[in-house]
Amino acid sequence: MVQLGESLPNAVIAGATVTAMGESSFTTVTGADGTYRLLLPPGNYSVTAAYPTFNKTTASITVGKDPVTKDLALTTGAGAILDLPDPLTFEISIYTQPAEAGTRSRTAPVVERQKAVFESLYSKNYNNDQEGYVYLLDLYAAFPLSASDNYQGIRLYVSRSVAGPFALAFADLVEVSYPSADCQFWVTCDEPLLFGADQAQSHYVMQFYSPEGETYLSEPLSLAPFEPLILAAPDHNAAISGTGITLQWNAISTGDGDSQSYEVLTYRGGGSFWLLVNHTPVSTNQLTLPALDPGTYAWFVMARDDSEPTYRYSNSYPRIFIVEDPS
Repeated sequence: MVQLGESLPNAVIAGATVTAMGESSFTTVTGADGTYRLLLPPGNYSVTAAYPTFNKTTASITVGKDPVTKDLALTTGAGAILDLPDPLTFEISIYTQPAEAGTRSRTAPVVERQKAVFESLYSKNYNNDQEGYVYLLDLYAAFPLSASDNYQGIRLYVSRSVAGPFALAFADLVEVSYPSADCQFWVTCDEPLLFGADQAQSHYVMQFYSPEGETYLSEPLSLAPFEPLILAAPDHNAAISGTGITLQWNAISTGDGDSQSYEVLTYRGGGSFWLLVNHTPVSTNQLTLPALDPGTYAWFVMARDDSEPTYRYSNSYPRIFIVEDPS
């Protein structure tokens, strides 16, 4: 198994490269649980584990007739174990969105974020199938500048059990901004390990790392992605009258009793020009639009669950409908 050092025993490294050097070289990568397996001929080997942002670690083994077990612990920088900043803000957001959607701006108003998603999707092939959706996770951390220990980045770990062990899912240098009072870290991840094959609830912890070492793991945040938001009616490219148009989509359940709402955006236009004509927040899975003039319209929906410090969103693909001229 490849794991963090003895001071952080509840975390394992998924995707670490393990190489055994003897008369020949053998290489593998660790699985989601941090374990690895190599089939080696008898002999003496130097086994090395490596993963970005960690120091390499090497151990010697002798292989005979019986299986050999060798755990490898990775450290960071000078090897110190650091305290997390106090106070620390740690938040995660999970987006269920069309696979072809562009990136989001977490700080932009909802209307601007939705318009960016719509514009990135409209020119793509229309796809309202559940298989056309992906999951993204945003991690945000902030702390007072006075608490900084020259942090270089964030590592994010995930477990299906709140008790762990937690598997490393992402580690890299990340964007850091310095406003007047806080140091802020941002990172966006689409690693499938973060969500699991069934997209059920997962538990997330993070740590900072620096040239001095790495921090203890944070307290876990627990969250499951929203299911894909599928538009139901009217049909794509439907030709309808301009009065009494009711938009419908599948209801999204939070599963935990938290409040959840929808943002419905309707545009009029065509080609590369679209004008927002209706933006309505609703608490049910349908909306009847006011009377519309003849023309081509596009609409889509976002479900949202803003329950600090965790946030969930689900964006639909857009649909088109045509309001006919009654004359």
